[in-house]
Amino acid sequence: MTGEVALVSGGARGWLRRFWVLLSFVPVLLALGNVLRMATAGARIAGWDLALLVVLATGIAVGSAMPIRIGYAKSVTPLATATAVALAFASCRPSESPIAYTASAAILSAGIGYTAGILMRCLLGQAPRQPIMAAAPMVTVAAMAILYRALPIWGGHTGVQLFEQVGAQRWKAVIVMAVIAGAALLVELFLVGFLVRPVRDLWSFVAETLKVLGPIHVAAATTGIAIAIGLEVLSLWAVPLIAMPLLLAREAMSRTFDGQHERRQSIAALSTMTDVAGYTRVGHSARVAAMSQKVGQELNLSDRELTVLTEAALLHDIGQVSLTEPIPDGATVEAAPLDQLSIAAEGGAILRRSGVLDEVAKIVEAQAVQYRQVREFGEEVPTAARIIKVCNALDDLTKGEMSRVDAALERLSIGLGYEYDPAVVTALQRIHARPKHAYGRPARISTTQR
Repeated sequence: MTGEVALVSGGARGWLRRFWVLLSFVPVLLALGNVLRMATAGARIAGWDLALLVVLATGIAVGSAMPIRIGYAKSVTPLATATAVALAFASCRPSESPIAYTASAAILSAGIGYTAGILMRCLLGQAPRQPIMAAAPMVTVAAMAILYRALPIWGGHTGVQLFEQVGAQRWKAVIVMAVIAGAALLVELFLVGFLVRPVRDLWSFVAETLKVLGPIHVAAATTGIAIAIGLEVLSLWAVPLIAMPLLLAREAMSRTFDGQHERRQSIAALSTMTDVAGYTRVGHSARVAAMSQKVGQELNLSDRELTVLTEAALLHDIGQVSLTEPIPDGATVEAAPLDQLSIAAEGGAILRRSGVLDEVAKIVEAQAVQYRQVREFGEEVPTAARIIKVCNALDDLTKGEMSRVDAALERLSIGLGYEYDPAVVTALQRIHARPKHAYGRPARISTTQR
């Protein structure tokens, strides 16, 4: 697939998200009905099994209320995932007698846990922005519980029975757990990613998803399996003891995110310096950053590339503070080419002095290079710099007014292949042609909540 057409339209993805959210209630309601029917018939859950269900449901609730933000539109709950895996695969008590609760009891407990976690997040003012991200795990744990606890999948035995009967060869049961958990979590991983954001290049989407989220899900799955196996030796203490390293890793990732959040806040504040000093029109950098981010998504840039692109777009005019006299309206598109290069070079020099913005500085320095230098002489100009060049020119020409966009795009088309990258201009034209485009929307780089 090329980057020109999304695999599924936004409207279709919206309907699929709603369908999946409704689907998540089905296994929980069916499990509730089955548990009530069995209770009416006189069936009871043993005391130790009931205590385990309560502990694991609590773990799911607490883990669901402690999400970790990873990049753009990605939120994961590894602690809840690990506890859900343990809930599905728990097989044996310390007394070496098998755990007897049914798949329905596991599904109902998981549903209660995830629901409680969502309520806790709402009370904390952190309600999930995408309901699908809270609903999909319910379907995943239901699938794992049914596959492991209800279906005969190895020699006519269920996973629970296999764990109890193979004795010294319990590695067979562990393989079953790993395969079921791996398949279920992999489907959830790609399904949520597919429904949350547009996918225009399938292989890029798969590679980025596995790279960013794959290790976290593998850690959660293996921790859950370790808890399920450790119950036989450690009893209920297996849950907090084995989950503790994952909890500490979660804290480390949260601190990393907080550091990134503070960096974005600082960059956002620094980007307003040229506005306050009167070198650029108010909101110019934010508008350029918002447009650049949309174009970057259109061109299938990765999350990391989008982050660096947005930071560079916010700071692309920082070099203007070196001017003795401001450019009228701060419109560098009207300045002479040598002046544009001088401003870009000064901006890069300012950013390099920070010691932590070298990658951003490289993009800022290259933003004034004409595209013909790439085409005719093979000069290496980052894609992000070519995007900022086009988006900056558009905002300079429109002065932030929507009524001037068409005329500005026509003027940009005159410089195709010489001044501007045709692929970038074409992407911008596609965005503008859509009924709902994001021109003028502030860049979302400093308000992300966990």
